[in-house]
Amino acid sequence: MDWPCRAGWLPIPSAAGYPAMQRLLASRGFLTVSIAANGINAQDADLPDSGASARSALVRYHLGLLAGWARGRPAPVLPGALLRADLRHVLLVGHSRGGEGVNRAVVDSAVTDPWRVRGLLLIAPTAFGRQTAPGVPVAVVLPYCDGDVADLQGQQYVDDSRAVADPALRSAVLVLGANHNYFNSQWTPGRAVAPAEDDWADPTDAACGTTRRLASHAQEDLGAVYASAAAAAFLREDARARPFLDGSAVRPASIGSGLALSAALAGETSVVSADFRPGTAVSGTSPVQTRVCPAWVSAADAWNPGSDASTPSCAGEVSGVTPHWLSVSYAGNAPPPGAWEVAWDRPAGSATLPVTGGAAVQPGDVLQLRVVLPGRVGRVRFAVDLTDRAGRPTATEPVTITALPGSADSAKAWARSVRIRVPAGLQPGPLRALTVRPLPGPGVRAGAGRLWVLDVARIAPVPAALTPRVPRVDVGSRTVVEGHVGRPHVDIPITVEAGPTPVRLWVDISDPRTGGYPTGRAITVPASAGPGPTRLAIPIYWDANRRDDEDVMVHTVTVRALRGGVARQYVGGLTVLDDDPTPTLSVEQAAVRVTAGQPLRWVLRLSAPSNRYVARTLEFRAPPSGPPELTSDGVTARYLADLGVDPPPVPALAMSRLGLSTWVSFELGSTRTVVEIPTTALPPGAAPSQVRLLDVTQDVPPAARLRLSGAVDGPATDASLG
Repeated sequence: MDWPCRAGWLPIPSAAGYPAMQRLLASRGFLTVSIAANGINAQDADLPDSGASARSALVRYHLGLLAGWARGRPAPVLPGALLRADLRHVLLVGHSRGGEGVNRAVVDSAVTDPWRVRGLLLIAPTAFGRQTAPGVPVAVVLPYCDGDVADLQGQQYVDDSRAVADPALRSAVLVLGANHNYFNSQWTPGRAVAPAEDDWADPTDAACGTTRRLASHAQEDLGAVYASAAAAAFLREDARARPFLDGSAVRPASIGSGLALSAALAGETSVVSADFRPGTAVSGTSPVQTRVCPAWVSAADAWNPGSDASTPSCAGEVSGVTPHWLSVSYAGNAPPPGAWEVAWDRPAGSATLPVTGGAAVQPGDVLQLRVVLPGRVGRVRFAVDLTDRAGRPTATEPVTITALPGSADSAKAWARSVRIRVPAGLQPGPLRALTVRPLPGPGVRAGAGRLWVLDVARIAPVPAALTPRVPRVDVGSRTVVEGHVGRPHVDIPITVEAGPTPVRLWVDISDPRTGGYPTGRAITVPASAGPGPTRLAIPIYWDANRRDDEDVMVHTVTVRALRGGVARQYVGGLTVLDDDPTPTLSVEQAAVRVTAGQPLRWVLRLSAPSNRYVARTLEFRAPPSGPPELTSDGVTARYLADLGVDPPPVPALAMSRLGLSTWVSFELGSTRTVVEIPTTALPPGAAPSQVRLLDVTQDVPPAARLRLSGAVDGPATDASLG
């Protein structure tokens, strides 16, 4: 985490970790450029978006260099192919936080930039910002045994694309046996020039143990194959490569023993029924129970034990990792998507979902259901009945799917693509209802089962040329000095680009005075045909006073695009700087004197009340001279237990040898507190002893740390704090 490297140290050459991918792409006629981001990697913990905007700037800077050289701008000595780069057909590939960075680069790019990104390949990416790149096809590689981005949050680049009304393909490829690091040879033990590790920690796991894992070379080659498939499908529009990414039940033969599954969405225009709102009226016949459930419980409900949120979340019913139901960073109040849950005690009965506002279907169409099974549920078999607008149900061919393998830590509840063909006899037009009927069958559990349907879509051709015109949304930041009187406020700006359709936003505000408890609200920005953006103002208030507060108080404002737009600068807010002096700490009595059996007590005072939590850490230290140190049998057993020593040591040890520390704090607004050590009585003639406590609080200068001393005579205890 140091940057630049200290003397004698070398940076890890992460950019050189993709040779198999680059060689394979080069053999297919693609120019590849791998860039280093170590400076960002070392410092992004200090940025609210974890460095996504910085990585975007780095990527776009390099694209600008390539574009300039290709147009004849003076260039360093470079291969001729580099000078002939076709910047109209660019695929961006990013691994881990680099995946979020290249996605953000598309969001940040303008139509006037001298490059055109035609596709994205995101390998085990983070998705802190939950941003969808408009108008660009995306393939996300999800390693089943990822021990770093363990929640597989990259799935959200597919799921959240439903909020952007364009038909670009968004695909997730789940790779069994793959971990996070081995896609990069410089993050792989035995191949990296620097120390590296296997990020999956449990070698005995049922799905990710040593015998079920891909070898590092095989995993690296698999990443290269999918990069080649993405380049062929997105840059050359090769129809032969598309089935590897679009949810079809095929995989590249060249990945050898690797097992990869894909599931995809192809834009809102093909959706039959995807807006599963909690509370939707669904019906079931015995023994089926059915409901529409929210993906998560909002932050407001989670923080409020008295909330009347009556519908448990979908995620609360699932064991294992469920990447579809992850709440939004900094915006936990944003409304969650829903899913249609179907549960049964035995494979019989049915569940029916009314369909409203869906696209028309006709015999011969292929429908895709994305279906989630909970971890270790086994195998389920079911049929889907389609009810046409005349009210006539038509049955489709039954389908069977098997839950993914693993333990409670590794099993993934991940949506599988289930495809059904619309049978003859169905009246063309929008559907009236869908019915799921659990069925018995070979290998199907005779007892209870459960599944969730995330969405139902019609498989439709995706146009090759996409013209993204999705408004981008930016939230600003301000910094102010607290002041002394009143309740001032500052308006935080939110800018929404002009667009032909309304943009629906969710704005969450966290307040540090209430522990970061967020409040939020939805805002709809009307469509605008004019060239200028719409500017919103979010007022944030704070209490000005003359009392010591936290030096920096940050009110975070997070914007989430719910429909019709994409949040670019999605996190901002207000930073309030405290302008009141920090109270000084003093000791009421510099020396204390007690008889054994009485408590040692030091009274501490603040010069003024404080609105922040004031605490000190005190560590037992051996005295440098004088009577022997107080031992563990000289204090009460309860005191030792409170410090984590239970039972007391036998034989007794000096307090400093136990490695103990205690702490003292002031209640908010209080100016007085007490340090107390209860001692035990000693027999007559016992030797005196002493104890020292050293203030080791990290953020306190040595000169301001507590220093106390004391001594007693006879069968008692000497005490000092210093």
